[in-house]
Amino acid sequence: MKYIEISVERAKVFLTVEEITALLSTDKHLANQILLLNTTIFKEGLKRGKYFSRYEKQKKRELQKAFDNN
Repeated sequence: MKYIEISVERAKVFLTVEEITALLSTDKHLANQILLLNTTIFKEGLKRGKYFSRYEKQKKRELQKAFDNN
């Protein structure tokens, strides 16, 4: 799955194309549901950003450790 990276203050949010489309939706009939959905999507994207960040840091540590041992 491909993600779009959005940098926000002190964090990164990773969203799918479908999530971006839902966030940009302007259907006035579903305004309250969309607002709730937007919050949920953003929170999930922020969690993904934390996950990707931790994963990258862990891989970097493992590479450094392997390099230091040789």
